[in-house]
Amino acid sequence: TVVNIVCNIVGAGVLAIPSALQKSSVIPGVAIILVMAVVSTYSMVLLTLCAEKTNLFTYKDLLTHVFSERAGRLFEVVLFCYTFGVLVAYANIVAASMPSVMTDFLHAAAPFDKDYFWLVVGGVVFFPLSSLKQLSELKWSSILGLVTVGYICALTVINFFLGRYKVEGNPSLLATDIPWFHLDTQIFEVVPV
Repeated sequence: TVVNIVCNIVGAGVLAIPSALQKSSVIPGVAIILVMAVVSTYSMVLLTLCAEKTNLFTYKDLLTHVFSERAGRLFEVVLFCYTFGVLVAYANIVAASMPSVMTDFLHAAAPFDKDYFWLVVGGVVFFPLSSLKQLSELKWSSILGLVTVGYICALTVINFFLGRYKVEGNPSLLATDIPWFHLDTQIFEVVPV
C-alpha cells in the first residue's frame, strides 16, 4: 500500500541520508542521491512495463519468465536475506537507542536499561510483522512508524533551534567544518547495493 511504501522510504531516508552526506560530503552526496533517484525511477518504470506486458506481477514470476525457475527461487532467497538483514538492523537500532531513552527520560532500571533486553523486544515485535503474507496487513503499524519518524524529526528540529545541539569547541549551533566537496573511498559506503 502507499502508506507502507512512504513509511519505508521516509524511514530509510531519515536513517541513511545524514550518514551518507557525512561520509561523502555535501556535493557528491547530493549527486549520488540524484543519480540513485533516477536509476530507481527508471528500474521501477521498466519493471512496471514488464509486468503489464507479461501479466506477471511478482519479482519471482518475472524472473522465472525471463530467465528460469532457478532464477526465481534464487531471487526469493536474496529477498529473504535482504528482509532479514533489515529486520536485524532495525532490532539493533532499537537495542542501541532504547536503553538511553529509558534511563534519561523514565529513569528506568534493569532490564529496561540493557541493550540485550531491547534487542529481544525488537525481535519479538518485528519478526511477526515481517512474516505477514499481505502488505496491506501492515497498514496500521506503518502509520504508527510514519508518525514516529515525523515525531523524531520534529523533536530534532525543535531541539536544534532551541540550541540543545552544540559542536565541541564551537559556541554556535552550526558546524563550521562542513565538507562540501571531498572524494574518498568512504563514498562507496553510501551507494546502495
